[in-house]
Amino acid sequence: MSRQKKKNKISRMDKLTIGAFSMLGLIGGWNFIGNMENSNSAKTMDIDEVATPTPPPVRPTPTPWPTIPPLKQNSRLEIKALPTLAGVSPESDTDSIDQIAGDSAKSFELPAISSAAAIPTLAPLPALPEYVPPPPPPPSQPSSNNGGGGGNRSTGS
Repeated sequence: MSRQKKKNKISRMDKLTIGAFSMLGLIGGWNFIGNMENSNSAKTMDIDEVATPTPPPVRPTPTPWPTIPPLKQNSRLEIKALPTLAGVSPESDTDSIDQIAGDSAKSFELPAISSAAAIPTLAPLPALPEYVPPPPPPPSQPSSNNGGGGGNRSTGS
């Protein structure tokens, strides 16, 4: 017979140690790279290159905000009156709205579109079957009382 190999499992403490070393390596590596960059830039910087003074900063000139011209300079807009229907009082003796509207009713007609296809007529819906209620449940028969069932009532040794 062969023995089964013992499975190597990583314990909780091992996971914590690996995580701590990973964080230490990340932060230490970041610090190492930063120090290397700073030390290289300090060595390559020469004093002769920095000897030329930088020009003074150019300050931007403020631009004025746009202003609204005075109302006196604007021309007046001409507005046309909207077409309205004449007011109707309940006591008036007019027979229909067509008589009241007059020519204004004709101005609201839509022009015929020659390129539009006619709307097809739809087929009639099929007749729905008549609803038949389900039959009533059969009358319940009296049940025999068997003591609830499921109990262990055996008396034996």
